[in-house]
Amino acid sequence: MKTLSVRHTDINFSAIGYGCMNLANSWDSAPLQKQDYINSEARIFTALDSGITLFDHADIYMFGKSEEVFSSVWEKRSSLRSEIIIQSKCGIRFDNDPHLGDPKRYDFSYLHIMQSVERSLKRLKTEYLDILIFHRPDALTEKEEFARACNELFLDGKVRYFGLSNVSASQFDVFQTWTDEKLIINQLQLSLAHHELITDGLVVNLKSYSGLSDTLNYCQQRDILIQAWAPTAGGFFSKPLFEIPENKRHFVDVVQKMAWNRGVAAEVIALAWLLKHPAKIQPIIGTTNFDRIKESVTAADFYMSREEWYTLSTAAIGELP
Repeated sequence: MKTLSVRHTDINFSAIGYGCMNLANSWDSAPLQKQDYINSEARIFTALDSGITLFDHADIYMFGKSEEVFSSVWEKRSSLRSEIIIQSKCGIRFDNDPHLGDPKRYDFSYLHIMQSVERSLKRLKTEYLDILIFHRPDALTEKEEFARACNELFLDGKVRYFGLSNVSASQFDVFQTWTDEKLIINQLQLSLAHHELITDGLVVNLKSYSGLSDTLNYCQQRDILIQAWAPTAGGFFSKPLFEIPENKRHFVDVVQKMAWNRGVAAEVIALAWLLKHPAKIQPIIGTTNFDRIKESVTAADFYMSREEWYTLSTAAIGELP
């Protein structure tokens, strides 16, 4: 598979990453079972054998169980830790955590960041994270606490690099001024079905223009890697047309016909559309289906013409001005 080099770092990883949210199979506190480990290992090694070297986690995924179940791979291949890039996220807190009645919230306090990282390291059975991503912006972030946490985690060797997720250009700029550590990633929801980050730049000077593409432009200008979460919109483009809302059927039909004509799965077309963009966007796939993992990675070497890219973009927008 093609690889990406991240500016300002020594990181080089696969053009497509694997999202580990669903590895543990259940969003509850039930203990992991032997079959959970067997299923997880099979998915991870399918991704590895397909050329994937980036594995994306978060402290909240399956209440921490997805990190825990992932760690069993070290027993299968002891050299693996140095061969892959592991990133995890922190900052989202569920309701009733830790007290009954507590609301869902975002938390970039020094204490929560440090505790979250320690717990992730323990569950993953690793001494360091290659990348720590702050999951959703906390409006109550104290810049001194944010800076202290980043600095200590870096100096202690527990985190090599840092990034943000779900932030605008101006938010990214503010957080970067609060830490001396280079923020290298912005992970954003981005797909052919959630396309405005890209397509908004095609409708400048029209009523539908919202300025969303400024975030893409900002990251591209500063060599900040954009990671796309939900890059295939949860299998949206492979659904039968009768299951698609009527106002989206033409759009999905365009994707499916292109996939049919090119002899690939619809997910490959959706991923190739992202990969065609010169910002070098890195899709994070999250499927647990073995065949779809194998199919999806072929998008990294799939050639999409300029005409095909604009055909898809026009279908997504409705029409170009």
